[in-house]
Amino acid sequence: MTHLNQVEQADCPALRETTGLSTSDLSKIIRDLEKRGLVDVTKERRSRYGATLVRLTPEGRKTFTELVDTINRIARK
Repeated sequence: MTHLNQVEQADCPALRETTGLSTSDLSKIIRDLEKRGLVDVTKERRSRYGATLVRLTPEGRKTFTELVDTINRIARK
């Protein structure tokens, strides 16, 4: 979510590189975030191949900001 908060959208290869997660683990996490309404997932064609694009929803951005605020508050104690 940190990477997605910094960009408009990201494809799966960029997310794999940023997170160091395997394709299957990343796929599971993206599915879970999508079910919770925190990310939108779209598919598009790029030349001969398809690409999966992921972006935070407004609710996802709000949730991420609240999470960071909570972590910062705990860290200051």
